[in-house]
Amino acid sequence: MSALLLLSACLALGVLVARQAQPPDGIVPGINWWVLNVALPALVLRLIPCVHFDRQSWFPVAAIWLSFLGANHADRGCIRCPGSRTTIANNRKRPLERRSHA
Repeated sequence: MSALLLLSACLALGVLVARQAQPPDGIVPGINWWVLNVALPALVLRLIPCVHFDRQSWFPVAAIWLSFLGANHADRGCIRCPGSRTTIANNRKRPLERRSHA
């Protein structure tokens, strides 16, 4: 419950600062850099030693890997579209070509 309260307070504070104060233009990339390069690795290093794997905790990991491998397999054109003789990779639309107005 305290995590939900902290999340709500941070969200409300962010909305308040965005509406009332004028934060500097480069603050968002700076905060993103700090979160991704400092805070997240520190959190992972702090919490990984406390994680204990049992038989049930491997199911979500396996599901994510199976989804990734299935998407990769489909992206390579190994899965056929229903009712057609082409693969998914052959059905992609080409990027719009630039037309000259001469």
